[in-house]
Amino acid sequence: MNQNIVSETPTQKEKFIWPRSAVLLLLDEIERRKKEMKLPHKKRYLFGNISKCLLKKGYRVSWECCDRKWKGLQATYKKITEKESHTGSANRSSTWEFYSRLEEILADDPAHKPLATAAAGIVNENVTLPKALGASSSNLGRSRPNKRTAVSAGFSEINSNIVSLKNSIDQMITVQKERNVILDRLTTAIETFTKSQN
Repeated sequence: MNQNIVSETPTQKEKFIWPRSAVLLLLDEIERRKKEMKLPHKKRYLFGNISKCLLKKGYRVSWECCDRKWKGLQATYKKITEKESHTGSANRSSTWEFYSRLEEILADDPAHKPLATAAAGIVNENVTLPKALGASSSNLGRSRPNKRTAVSAGFSEINSNIVSLKNSIDQMITVQKERNVILDRLTTAIETFTKSQN
């Protein structure tokens, strides 16, 4: 059995030293569960099963440790892809040994694509991004929109949505008040009618 672990129990926050073979096994197991991995409430269960698979191969590691490693791998992958998109590197042949493997797993996940690539894919499908995301025609040529402008536009859009929502709620309240007045009149009319019948 592989002894790449500092602590005794796999449930503690252990410091597992991930050998290459364990990382590749983790990636294989994650790819097998690719669809389920998109469901956030299932992750503990899925990483528990992945942990058991790793244990069968001799790697005693908790589900939490698997989860942390996966998050770290994703973060490294995203950092590399963003850096390559900003430098204009056409060939994405990163020297990181797990890059191509993560590229296979995360290929259809827009959250792990650089903004320019994601925007290009959406624009090709004739769908426009909100201006808050920096997808205006003037920004598409740039590798990255100005953060301050994007944030400011995002806040403006949020404020506009809040005002619109408030107006809708005010209209619903007005309609409800009118309904209440009508119901009161109807109740009074019914009471008057029943009294006159007796």
